Amino acid sequence: MKNIFSIICLITFASTLLAQGKQADEGLIRITLNNYIEGRNNGDTARLASAFHKSADLRFRNEENGNLVIWSISDYVGKFTPGKKINCTGKIVSIDIAGSAA
Repeated sequence: MKNIFSIICLITFASTLLAQGKQADEGLIRITLNNYIEGRNNGDTARLASAFHKSADLRFRNEENGNLVIWSISDYVGKFTPGKKINCTGKIVSIDIAGSAA
């Protein structure tokens, strides 16, 4: 009986720790997303850059010719004029975390 009780306590404790870890991760993700949204919308290039890993890049297809375009984060951030607000709104609709990806 003690073993069953110990196992139940261990599972409950582990579940609580995992839930707390997920909440902490979600908070950090929310901060990063807000840095992107607010940095972009307000021309705060330092805040915008802080939303990305230093070695990240942005990849997309050029609509005119279909070619793959790769921008470094500094190239992307350089497209914004510091201090110049843009007419754009953004909001976080949902955050899903799966393992080490969100």
